[in-house]
Amino acid sequence: MKLELFDLLDKEPIVIDGVGTLKPPTLREIKKLGDLYNLYVVLLLIHPKDYIKTFNLSNVYLDINTESLTIFDLIEENEDVARQYLSLFSFFFIEEVVFNKIFKNFILRNRDSIVGYIDKNNFEDIRNCIAQLNYLKTEEELKQPKFKGKKARQIAETIAKAKERSKKDNQNILELTLAQKISKYCADNKNGINLLNVFDMTVYQFYNQFIQHNYIKQCDLQNAIYANTVNITDIKTFDPNLWLK
Repeated sequence: MKLELFDLLDKEPIVIDGVGTLKPPTLREIKKLGDLYNLYVVLLLIHPKDYIKTFNLSNVYLDINTESLTIFDLIEENEDVARQYLSLFSFFFIEEVVFNKIFKNFILRNRDSIVGYIDKNNFEDIRNCIAQLNYLKTEEELKQPKFKGKKARQIAETIAKAKERSKKDNQNILELTLAQKISKYCADNKNGINLLNVFDMTVYQFYNQFIQHNYIKQCDLQNAIYANTVNITDIKTFDPNLWLK
């Protein structure tokens, strides 16, 4: 399930039909969570096999093919796993969330009225949506895409190579902690965002703007170099819309 960029850029809650209302977390809110937020990030991305290894459950699944297990299978069979995801859902949803041990699902309710459910059928979609709120790439997004024809594949491969080069060029930026990114962004921001108000931004807003800010700085540098080195006869090669790509 793909959330709309229009919604992700806003701070307003996002309604998921049949489930509940997602609350985009602010930097201030995740700061208060501390290490618990790091656990939530793990829970949003982790594969069942890795979960079993990370949380020392190997002895429980000695005679089971873990490749066929889903995270929701672990939730159904292990109360500790269910409690972890209950904590995660309780933070990201406005509604009260409870785990029904009989039906093995999460119930979202507003006072005495049931709003929706999270069960085996929609669990991965909801996990994916929450990951998007936190600017996280999910396993589904990282899968190799299917292409319609050779030309489409070639274009995609060219773009991928360009992104890889950009990733290598920005390795130092990628290795910055969130706190360091906040500090750098505020020190160089020209839009009125500073340490007095940056923590009111949602996690998605901050990462989106940090990446866009860095990209535009790169474009400005390229423009400056181009303006001072390129001959007028080569002006056709200049792309004034580079910063929009």
